[in-house]
Amino acid sequence: MNKKVGLEIDDELHNRLLQNFTDFIENFSPVLDTATRYHDNIQAEKLISDDVAIIEKEKLAHELVNNLNSMVPIFMNIALIENKLEKYNK
Repeated sequence: MNKKVGLEIDDELHNRLLQNFTDFIENFSPVLDTATRYHDNIQAEKLISDDVAIIEKEKLAHELVNNLNSMVPIFMNIALIENKLEKYNK
């Protein structure tokens, strides 16, 4: 019987963590890009209209983009931690 133990389990879990994080970042990037384009489009609408709804919509889109952008440094920190963990799984 070929059961995994200790370091083999760590290595497997670490590889899964790395793959899941990579997948997450690959899916996050289009969200940020689309939110930014959405915000830019609303800003263009705001230039030709003084509708209160567009002004409120622009504020919310701006808040969304800011929140998504604020997550990027957290992802960078996670990548640095992951890089440090990688050294222990070789």
